[in-house]
Amino acid sequence: MFSMKSIAVTLVMMLIIATPSIILAAVEGSSTGTFTVSNAAPSVSSVALWSTGTSAAASSSMTPQVQYNVKVAVTDNNSLNDLSTVKVYLYYDADGTYNTGSRPASGNTQNCAILNWANSGSWSMDPNASTTWSVVSGSCTQPSLTGSSGTFEFNFIPGKVTTESPGAGEWHIYAVADDGTTTGDNYQEDREVDWYGEISTLSGTTSFGSVVLGCTGSPSGAVSATYIANGAYDEQVKSDASWVGQTSSGTIALNTSGTSPGSAEFSLTADDDATQADSVQVLSAGYTSIDESGTQTSESGDTQANNTMWLWLGSTGIIPEEYQGTINYQIINGS
Repeated sequence: MFSMKSIAVTLVMMLIIATPSIILAAVEGSSTGTFTVSNAAPSVSSVALWSTGTSAAASSSMTPQVQYNVKVAVTDNNSLNDLSTVKVYLYYDADGTYNTGSRPASGNTQNCAILNWANSGSWSMDPNASTTWSVVSGSCTQPSLTGSSGTFEFNFIPGKVTTESPGAGEWHIYAVADDGTTTGDNYQEDREVDWYGEISTLSGTTSFGSVVLGCTGSPSGAVSATYIANGAYDEQVKSDASWVGQTSSGTIALNTSGTSPGSAEFSLTADDDATQADSVQVLSAGYTSIDESGTQTSESGDTQANNTMWLWLGSTGIIPEEYQGTINYQIINGS
């Protein structure tokens, strides 16, 4: 006989209830932040005239038709690219005292040149046409415009009639940087300009034609000379010491002590017009002034169209043939 045991089985039921998750999307909003950078005025810390070439150095004077460089140091805290122009005024001041009221508004060949740099990278000058002033753009340099400071270098050549300054008058250099809203400026005063002169054209021949032995005061044909100068000047002339016969190669000597030439001699006087009365003795060892009243000219110059000589000839010792010699004209500082 067996006994039964009851086995109780307990069933545990686990009920897992899934709770759904709730995901909320992020919601964003925006606003605009702003600020305005105020304009910083440019400044020019220095202006300086320099010579150019391998021995370039600061210079206190200029010679017409020689290249120079004006260095302008500029700062703009908004960056140099904020600049619209940098200008340099080179101008003559008759009383020599720097003041803003004496600065010309435009350029001219004698007393003022205005050099201009534009943000496009171009270089220009006023006066800019029919003038011997020039801006040497190939030698001009600008600093990096991304920086806030740098030096602009204006290379230029002064014109032929840039006013000489031997006395109280002086040349000043004024520079101004412009950003389109504000400007900064500076200057260098009391620069000098040296004397310049040239004979730009010389035409005609000093021909006396056919003359007789012992002739007195026989006039030549006219020689035209055009003088260009930036200040007072004198006109001068001289002759070879002897003239040569074109057939015999014999010579006759220039008598420089008066108008009474001896055997195988001749004498000359000259003037810058056709009036013998105030003519002067022509020398060979040096020049004689035929006019000492020349003043500053325009760039086209001052033309003396009637330069004339007069011939005196000895009465003996001269073979009949054509004689030739060289006559030289020159211009010198008349200050």
